[in-house]
Amino acid sequence: MPRLRPTNGVFLIVALAAFGFLLVYIPPKILEQYDRVKELGPPWTWFYFALVGTGSAVLLVLSVSIVWRLWRATRLKDERRNRLA
Repeated sequence: MPRLRPTNGVFLIVALAAFGFLLVYIPPKILEQYDRVKELGPPWTWFYFALVGTGSAVLLVLSVSIVWRLWRATRLKDERRNRLA
């Protein structure tokens, strides 16, 4: 039987609040930076898009990897507990 801790819900709320804050804060900053880079010319605009796209891809891959490892470890731990019970 899984043990529920009171901190589990609090952590989830804090994580969702931080994620929501980033969703509100980051897009205007990206548009502001794009406006500055646009004045430099097309090559720098493409470089900016490549840089932002690469950073986003790296962040996505790392996030998926972390979630996958946590899920797999939890699944293996549950299987181990079920075998011992």
